[in-house]
Amino acid sequence: ARRLRFPYTLALTVVGLALGLSHLLPNLRLQPDVVLFIFLPALLFESAWNSELRYLVANWVAIALLAGPGLVIALVVAAVPLHWGAGLPWLVALLLAAIVAPTDPIAVVALLRQLGMSARLRVIIEGESLFNDGAGVAAYTIVLTILLMTLQAKANGAASTAVGVGQIATLALKSAWLLVGGPLIGLS
Repeated sequence: ARRLRFPYTLALTVVGLALGLSHLLPNLRLQPDVVLFIFLPALLFESAWNSELRYLVANWVAIALLAGPGLVIALVVAAVPLHWGAGLPWLVALLLAAIVAPTDPIAVVALLRQLGMSARLRVIIEGESLFNDGAGVAAYTIVLTILLMTLQAKANGAASTAVGVGQIATLALKSAWLLVGGPLIGLS
């Protein structure tokens, strides 16, 4: 990739695609727990560790808009075709959208670094990625809880109204903890 002046992130993608399509490694499987509990926390920690707080604070408006309303827009854009095109129920479509909507710009940032992007753009993209992952996990947890509450209410019938109110209160507390408590712990 260096000799050809080809971005290494694109080279990795091409090599990975070629290996996957060639079936040279048919028994190689990556377990989801390895990604969720080893790779993802390490990547998020590295991103947070290397972020400079003063640049994040200076660009907090752009980062907050991309990680908050930007994620909501991405959820809707992903859920609408899943509902109307694939025929999935709204909550299932939103749950799947919460899984795929948060972006991971690691390859994009690496490519833009090679191309000499501005430091401000890099900070905004990396900051958005960092907070977008947390907002994506919170969105997934909230939608999953609502979906499970709905399924439980259907299974129990009309007798589940009191339980539903308690579950909604629990969901509100969990959501507040995810959205406010996590950042407060992170800042301390």
